[in-house]
Amino acid sequence: GDIRRLYRQFNVYRNLENKQGTPKGLIYEVSMKELLITGFLAKPIYNRIETKINGEVEYVLSEEDEAFFNRFGEFSEELKTKIAGSAARNKMIVDEYIENKDRYGKTLIFALNQEHARALSYAFTEAGISCDYAISDRPDNQEVIRAFKENKFRVLINVQILTEGSDVPDIQTVFLTRQTNSDSLLMQMIGRALRGPAAGGTEEAIIVDFHDTWDKFSFWIDPQQLPIFETEDDVVIEEPPVFQKAHSDSVSS
Repeated sequence: GDIRRLYRQFNVYRNLENKQGTPKGLIYEVSMKELLITGFLAKPIYNRIETKINGEVEYVLSEEDEAFFNRFGEFSEELKTKIAGSAARNKMIVDEYIENKDRYGKTLIFALNQEHARALSYAFTEAGISCDYAISDRPDNQEVIRAFKENKFRVLINVQILTEGSDVPDIQTVFLTRQTNSDSLLMQMIGRALRGPAAGGTEEAIIVDFHDTWDKFSFWIDPQQLPIFETEDDVVIEEPPVFQKAHSDSVSS
């Protein structure tokens, strides 16, 4: 996955073979526990919401949708639009926030696509929650993000605009309304709420994951399996098959 490619890029596996750096093959690392204790990292709290929506049935999955997913590992734009238009699903998202708005506070929502961002923004506004959205087609994105940073509204909906590079340190909660098979994208989305109090952020980072049921699509990454939710320091880096083969060849020779 993306993490293994990152390890290769920074020679982690080579360091393991040469017994360099830390026991995990890193030149330098700070444990999750240290970052939490010092307050640089907010304590991540994972909340999985089962929508109980059967995707194949609710969104009338077509052969084209299935073929697209099998080829690219992602939803087709047609399927995204179907999900975006689900009033029942969007109401679940809005209701979840309203029922816990004091706890969730300043919230960043990652939508499926631009239609979904607009639909959710309308639903939140209709429910009396101050809200706006940032999408690539909006020329005033930076003004919207600045207003969110200045607390002029409580909920910002976006489509990967704020995965990186936008500094809004006091985000309390992230809503994941889309599933993905990219661990790096997932980490970027979750990372928007991980600033701790020592870095101008919050004590807790609440990650709310809206999970539909898919019988045919089973390649999604479970956010709770990301390293950020691990509490132990003895994480073992698995060697990829290529490294294992090279290592065994060198031993045999």
